[in-house]
Amino acid sequence: MKLMHAYPAVAGVHGVSFGGDQNASRDSTVRRCGCGVVAVTDLLLYLHLRHEDCRLPPLRSVPLDRSLTQEQYDKLLSRMRQKYIPIVYPFGTNGFALAAGLNRFWRRYGAPYRARWGVPKALFWETMEQMLGEDIPVILSVGMNFPRVWEQKKLNFYRVSGETSAVSNRVRAHFVVVTGLDEEWMEISTWGKLRYIRRSEYDEFREQHSGTLLSNLLYVHKI
Repeated sequence: MKLMHAYPAVAGVHGVSFGGDQNASRDSTVRRCGCGVVAVTDLLLYLHLRHEDCRLPPLRSVPLDRSLTQEQYDKLLSRMRQKYIPIVYPFGTNGFALAAGLNRFWRRYGAPYRARWGVPKALFWETMEQMLGEDIPVILSVGMNFPRVWEQKKLNFYRVSGETSAVSNRVRAHFVVVTGLDEEWMEISTWGKLRYIRRSEYDEFREQHSGTLLSNLLYVHKI
């Protein structure tokens, strides 16, 4: 199962990215710990581009028929950070802050959506499938290590081509956006690239090294 439409593209100096790339920001704080506000910005952009009931005033300058420029993306990202999703350096933000900021934004502009951080473990994959089936991107957290915070355990992100997969990098304490799901893989946008997470490895990481509160998803639904 995948999102029904193309994911937002940002045209920067290094080519066209798959969603926002925090490393392309001029803001050093965003580059260091801005993955949460990037994920929220991407979610709002997708809903603006693909759902008429989410074409809200702050996004009216965003083109519907072509990629955003990096300058356009940075302006929107800066607005979301300043007004709705504050970043606490060097820790970034958390899922509850993402939900609260999105709800303030949607209430202010009368959008028929609401967000809540976290779902029970038994409903995790079902909820993700439901959201993707409703054409809503899923913000996912790969949490920090807990309760053994001194551990250096990380989750593999992969490049996948046909039957071949290879680890691209290993991550913890990071937000991504899920754009597709099958029995083995989550397809994600992270750092402006298309990557994949094995579902079984995510479950193992959450159970053994992080926990359901820290490694979970942002449940977004229509009201």
